[in-house]
Amino acid sequence: MLFRLGDRLAVRLPRRRSAEALLVTEAEWLPVVAAGLPLPVPVPLRTGGPGRGYPYR
Repeated sequence: MLFRLGDRLAVRLPRRRSAEALLVTEAEWLPVVAAGLPLPVPVPLRTGGPGRGYPYR
């Protein structure tokens, strides 16, 4: 799921355990890939952890 947080940020929340692993990999590799591209690419600013009532990172 994707939620807007103000005008400039978005929050992505996985709905399944398998999606959690994909987001972790994306957060790790997207800044590496983005650095080599000739156009701006949004990169993750923060990653969170499981919390009360939500089991995924």
